[in-house]
Amino acid sequence: MYVVVHRQGASTDAVSFQSHMFATAKNAQVAVLDTYTGEAKAALLLANSTGQWEGTVLPFGTAFGVPDGTYQIILSDGSANSNIRAPFTAVKGESYIVLRTGVTENAANSSSIKYLQDLVVFPVTSAGWGQRSNAVRLLTGLLLPMLALISWL
Repeated sequence: MYVVVHRQGASTDAVSFQSHMFATAKNAQVAVLDTYTGEAKAALLLANSTGQWEGTVLPFGTAFGVPDGTYQIILSDGSANSNIRAPFTAVKGESYIVLRTGVTENAANSSSIKYLQDLVVFPVTSAGWGQRSNAVRLLTGLLLPMLALISWL
């Protein structure tokens, strides 16, 4: 189970939580969570390793299986120049979280905090890693919440 802690907005210290529990599956599994706070609209696209989009949209708040392989995940704002991309290597039997992150608010106070939209794919794997040990699984299960908490501070 993954639990992601994120800020509710730029002008508050309050936090929100999102979580996902993966079922056992043979394919790689990907859960897509939107922790972005702001008005910007975006979609996540799954592209091949060269960045060529083949029509797969990753809806926020969903989980799905993907075949083994190397991909790019693209955060698209609808323009042809969507340049926020994250490499992603799916390994059979593994589970991944894709996060849209960032905080932007239209506020009269120009000193409000802003964090640009970005993508986080966790854990990062490469095709040669294969199966991971239980120690690595435990570490990755603990690391994501800690990273989310650190980015919130």
